Amino acid sequence: GRGGGTLCECRALDAVGCDATDSGEPLPATWCLAPAGAPSGANVTIDDFEDGDTMTLAIDGYQGTWYAANDGTGAQIPEPAALAPVPGDAAEGAFSMSVVGTAFTDWGALIGVMFRTGSECTSLWDATRFGGVGFWARGQGTVLFRVNTADTADAEFGGRCTGELCEDAFSTLIPLSDACTYHTIRFDEVRQTGWGISATFNPAEIVNINWLMQETSDFSLAVDGVTFVP
Repeated sequence: GRGGGTLCECRALDAVGCDATDSGEPLPATWCLAPAGAPSGANVTIDDFEDGDTMTLAIDGYQGTWYAANDGTGAQIPEPAALAPVPGDAAEGAFSMSVVGTAFTDWGALIGVMFRTGSECTSLWDATRFGGVGFWARGQGTVLFRVNTADTADAEFGGRCTGELCEDAFSTLIPLSDACTYHTIRFDEVRQTGWGISATFNPAEIVNINWLMQETSDFSLAVDGVTFVP
């Protein structure tokens, strides 16, 4: 599927989540340096990466896992199975989630959070009490920030959609720059690209959020301080 990823195997915890591979070589610490603080308010942290693992923080009894995927035509570092927070590139604290790549010619490469929870990985993330997602980002190229709901996500990846027109997520295009910049993406502002099955955005049924790089040349991306915003 376009920008899907793979479902994880679940484990029973106080806040049940999904494991992901934590191995792999870290990327160099080269990017974000102590910018001004993010906007204040009732933000709820999805992940600040300071625990160094690929699990998100627990929110409202939910816990997600970070994942990566690509179309197989270019190079993505780290490779998807080795995705993990790295020291450096951080807007806040010491760790960020970073990726670099080049020469993808189909749908590209991505990193994201799979919000599949529960003992059978069947519970969807209810984000109705939030207004959107905020995060720090820096990099090279552009990134398509995407929110997949049950109606857009392929059934293989936890949604209800079947066929060739799945994964047309609700999205917005973000230009990246050398400056570490805070972005607020409102749920009422994201739109489907239009190539896939048409759906109505439902914040009560979020399957994943991801950052999709569609560059045919070099790209880089570091994200930090990912939050739900009011």
